[in-house]
Amino acid sequence: MKLQFIFEKELEKINLIFALMNQISDSSQENFIPKMMKRYEFISKATNYSVETIRKMLFKTKTYCYKKIKNYSYKLYYYDSNIYLNRLNNKRKKLEIIKQQNCLSKHLEVAKLIRTVAKATGNKTSAKTLSKIIKEKLGLYYSPKHLYHLIRQNKMSGVTLRIFPYLKHGKYYKKPHKIGKRVIAIPIDQRDEIINKRIRYGDVEVDTVEGTKTDNKYLSTMIDRKSRRLSITIYENKQSDEFLKAVENNIENMNQEIKSITSDNGTENYDLVKLNIPWFSTNPYSSWQKGSIEQKHKQIRKFIPKGKSFKNLTQDDCDLIALVINAETYLQNTSKYKLGTTVTQEELQKYFKLLEKKDTHRIFQLW
Repeated sequence: MKLQFIFEKELEKINLIFALMNQISDSSQENFIPKMMKRYEFISKATNYSVETIRKMLFKTKTYCYKKIKNYSYKLYYYDSNIYLNRLNNKRKKLEIIKQQNCLSKHLEVAKLIRTVAKATGNKTSAKTLSKIIKEKLGLYYSPKHLYHLIRQNKMSGVTLRIFPYLKHGKYYKKPHKIGKRVIAIPIDQRDEIINKRIRYGDVEVDTVEGTKTDNKYLSTMIDRKSRRLSITIYENKQSDEFLKAVENNIENMNQEIKSITSDNGTENYDLVKLNIPWFSTNPYSSWQKGSIEQKHKQIRKFIPKGKSFKNLTQDDCDLIALVINAETYLQNTSKYKLGTTVTQEELQKYFKLLEKKDTHRIFQLW
């Protein structure tokens, strides 16, 4: 309600209306202004307001004002705007609480009925049949759309979307409800302290880099947690078997024994079990748990910025990117990293030749 104009500009005339109403109620016994319309004319003449404006100021309907003037039942607290607003807000709050309680009781009854129907049918029901059963037995109308909405918001206790073998999207299209693969990896909380503290070589992090949506090419990246040696391989079709081949290629490029793998919960990682290496998965939406490989992705994006496709990219180009990044990490902190772990001596010589050409960060002119 927009009541600022009442409180700021029209306060004096409202107070005058309140005083006049109280005067009418006080002098009702002495037959002051005997007829109703004359009483209302008396107030309108004194304030130069019509019936509509007086109704807005008193927060009442027109008929209510007439009845109250007729019955001499005005009191002072009816005309105090702050008191009235507080009373109105309290009523609204009570009504909202009552509505919520009624809805909860209805939802609990409906949830019990849905559970019994699901057990009887063996989790093979549709939202349409459920809405019909609810209407027949409980006399309540729950549309299929409303049922989906309540189940997704967890307002139906003990009821999930697993009840429906087919989820309905739109009017005539039915999309099957897919059950995702189970994660077989060990959770990252159970990872040994040797891996967490980066004491030994061979503890590896794995991830993928995507190009544009139209591309079918992806980059599989691998990094050693201690030496920070990076390996990149390009592969097609983001599937678990293709990703496994790319990981095997990365393992060959690392030139060391792999003792553990850390990755995210992506579907492309599910075939890493076949390597027979301890495989740890990060928690969902927490890429910081494999932060060293995420930092290397930033360096990769210097060569291949986001939005650029991998169509013209080859494996030789990926090897050059890995060579430059590994050489730069070694040269930035030679006391921390050893020669032969992060970079070999042959790779360093190649890097220095690239520096002579001044072609480190602009190797590719393919895009």
